[in-house]
Amino acid sequence: MSSRPRVLLLGDSSASRAHEVLRSFDIELVVLRGDARLPDLEGSYDLIVATVKATAALGDGLEISSLPGKPIWIALHTQDFLPLRERLRSFGVHYLVQSSVSATTLRLLIVHTLYSGPERRGEPRLPIGSAVLCVNGGTSLDADLIDLTRDGCRLAVLNGLRVSGAIHIELPSKLAGGEALTLRGKVLRTEYASDKSRLFVTVQFDRLEQMLLHRLDQLLAGQTIGTLVTRLAAGPSKPAAIDVKKARVPAVQEEISGFAPEVRVGVFLPGGVQMTVGRDLSVRGVRLDPMPALAMGRAIDLAVYGPAHEEPVLVQSSVSSDDGPLGVVLQFEMLAPRERGRLEEIIETASQIESLAD
Repeated sequence: MSSRPRVLLLGDSSASRAHEVLRSFDIELVVLRGDARLPDLEGSYDLIVATVKATAALGDGLEISSLPGKPIWIALHTQDFLPLRERLRSFGVHYLVQSSVSATTLRLLIVHTLYSGPERRGEPRLPIGSAVLCVNGGTSLDADLIDLTRDGCRLAVLNGLRVSGAIHIELPSKLAGGEALTLRGKVLRTEYASDKSRLFVTVQFDRLEQMLLHRLDQLLAGQTIGTLVTRLAAGPSKPAAIDVKKARVPAVQEEISGFAPEVRVGVFLPGGVQMTVGRDLSVRGVRLDPMPALAMGRAIDLAVYGPAHEEPVLVQSSVSSDDGPLGVVLQFEMLAPRERGRLEEIIETASQIESLAD
């Protein structure tokens, strides 16, 4: 399957943030004005991102489930209300997203929509992107709620303090349907951002009372006004549009890294060669675990080893992205045909081995 999903962006200037985010993916991106009509939507798409205005302008003839490729449809809005949601549901729209949502949250949602393969966790995650208040060990903490499931959530604690043990998370009334919702749980894992400014926290909820569980289900099912990302309909069951063996998704690759090829990589540093794990390997580059010596823009030589431990492929690279606890992305420079061919062989061989670890 192609590693480049086909994505359509349909709208006007209010979709500018979505345009910027989509351009950061390795996809085939088609952009149309918001006054497009159904006949203009020729071809098969994996994902369609459109403003609410553009979606509604297509008229009652829009049936997303009948479009070629059965694309996931994300509608961008500037004002949310129940009649709008019902109309969009009648079209088959899958997600309603506030146009001002953060780029990080939108990237995370796009990863979820374009990667529909095996889910490492029991419950699908809904990107949230809202500020919440947490209480841990008697201390109040400001945090961003990254995503949410029935079982737990992920947080980014803004002041970088250490968090452990029992934790209370208070969802504001605007997010939780008019009345604040407090969820109790325990901290499973924590990891600092590279600059120590944020602490990423994975939380497992305690067993929730039936009333709290009902309110949480309403939020996850798109029945609560005020959410930045709202699920309106279940997406179609189909293979992944992103080929996780070859595609690299910036900033949020952790969501699918458990299924991407992993290889040994030697990093040539002044003190010698440091061995590490390379993930999401492609002929364009590789992501490595966090390494303080790899500053943005630094040129670095790498040795990429295949699963058979044969002679490594030596490549020149430069650091193109620092994703904090998710590692650093290195972009390969001027690959010769021989090195490119050997990398493709390593990718193909490594892709047959899938990590089942969470």
